[in-house]
This record gives sequence, structure tokens and C-alpha cells, in this order.
Amino acid sequence: MTACEVFEHYRGLWQVEETFRLTKLDLKVRPIYNSPPRRIEAHVAVCFAALICICHLSYRVKLQYEALWPEIIRNELVQVQQSILIHKKDCRRYAIPSKPTLHARKIYQVMGEKLSPIPFLIQ
Repeated sequence: MTACEVFEHYRGLWQVEETFRLTKLDLKVRPIYNSPPRRIEAHVAVCFAALICICHLSYRVKLQYEALWPEIIRNELVQVQQSILIHKKDCRRYAIPSKPTLHARKIYQVMGEKLSPIPFLIQ
């Protein structure tokens, strides 16, 4: 390999290291001991599927809004919550959403989902 080719490969190393960091810290893929092999394989498969979803979401957010680290995306989405209230007389359930941040609204918009701070009836 030429020096230029080596340098180009080295420049892509950060993506590999970022993926390892993401799988170890955010997705909690750690060494798994004392488990049946099928359980270990299932755990790794679920973590890999989550990694693909995170990478896809990060890519779409970067294209349509702005570049956000997966950790920021996760923290923003964790803050999106709803309180459920049940009417005492007729037992209807109502959802009262928390006020979403700007990033959370944009992430939902990128994915084609609606996010409204207005309470609504759950049917």
C-alpha cells in the first residue's frame, strides 16, 4: 500500500472505534458469562439490530436536520414522556405529553412521526 492509501484507511478508523464505543457503553454489549450459547447469540443479535437502528436514525437526522451524536438522540428521546390519567366517572384514559425539546421534535419530524404537546384521548 502507498502512504496515501494507509492514511485513507487510518482516517476511517474513527468510525470503527465509535461503533465499538457505542456498542459497549450505550448498548451494553459486554462479555457474557455463564449463559447458554443461544442466549448469548440472541443478546448480541438484539444489540446489533439496535446498533443498525441507531446508525440509521443518526444518518437520517444528519441528512434532514443536523448531525447529532447517538447519545444526544437517545437523551432527547428519553425525555419524551406521557402521563396517563383515568377519568373517575367514565374511566376514559387521557395522555398528557411532556413538552418536547426542539431536537426531539425534529427527530420525530425526520422519522415522519407526529409529536404534539396537546393532551389527547387514548382509545
